[in-house]
Amino acid sequence: MVKKEMKASLTERQKNIFGLVVREYILNAEPISSRRLAKKYTLNLSSATIRNVMADLEDLGFLSQPHTSAGRMPTDQGFRFYVDSIIENKELSFVNEKAIREKYRKSSPEFPVLFQETSKILSEFSHGTGVVMAPRIIDAVFWHIEFILLKKGKILAVFVSQSGLVQKKAVEIEEHTISQDELNKYSRYLNETFAGMKLVEVRRRIKREMQKEENRYNELLSRALRMGHTVLADDSGVEVYVEGRANFLEYPEFGEIEKMKTIFKMLEEKTILLSILDKAMENSGVQIFIGSENHLSEMEDCSFVLSSYSRDKDVLGALGVVGPTRMNYFCIIPVVEYIANLLSTYLAEE
Repeated sequence: MVKKEMKASLTERQKNIFGLVVREYILNAEPISSRRLAKKYTLNLSSATIRNVMADLEDLGFLSQPHTSAGRMPTDQGFRFYVDSIIENKELSFVNEKAIREKYRKSSPEFPVLFQETSKILSEFSHGTGVVMAPRIIDAVFWHIEFILLKKGKILAVFVSQSGLVQKKAVEIEEHTISQDELNKYSRYLNETFAGMKLVEVRRRIKREMQKEENRYNELLSRALRMGHTVLADDSGVEVYVEGRANFLEYPEFGEIEKMKTIFKMLEEKTILLSILDKAMENSGVQIFIGSENHLSEMEDCSFVLSSYSRDKDVLGALGVVGPTRMNYFCIIPVVEYIANLLSTYLAEE
């Protein structure tokens, strides 16, 4: 979990009242008054005393007041303190664990389908928007490539990484008279030559081999290298799977059309999501990015609860939940943590 050093330490009374303000704000999305806390909770404190404590919390930067006649609401700094210092670790219920495992049991082991299903599971059990970053193909270790003839001038290339990542790509080729036997020879040569190498190095080696004079006059090698270059030189980027966008419609703070448009555009912009998901791969465990900590104006009203996932200790990607800054961190953190661990275990068994 991303930690931010807090300059202030709160008294037990301040912590208690601040925790109640956050709880109420998560439930109602509106500024909380001292009168509401005094009426709803048995604090044995007057409304005036509670108001004074809330004023002190505002001075510390943990609460803000939209206008003088309104109650107070947590700031990003306040939510950070709440996440790091107040909420306790919660275990996912046995019922939810069993339900999530059952969904994985029924899911296809095919990577694209598996990641799409994972984003759905994250959304369903967090009531937020689930995001999953698939492994980067550029970081993959070459294990096997196969060429399948679809029709004249078109083949299907199937690349498999050492970690089990499968990428399929239909490719137009100039050789209209090529046979499946020839394609098998090309794939066999590439597999024998490059297996076990990182894809980025495979690309460099193919370029160097194509420039060698002796390979230009060896028809088999020349064609195999050209075929490999055509398929592997293009990095189509990183796939990000997003499910549960409509859950943002349930939050009144995103009720304005322009604000909702901004959120939906952000969820469609792969580069914006990747800038946050990449950060989650830098450390182990759950990482939390709250509001302005995202350093992107499009996300100033959103928080991310993220975690990396791995296979055999190699970090492959990141997943998690995005929602408003007032998301229910207490419930969402264990969901993200459990699913990240479960996906890692699932991938290790494949």
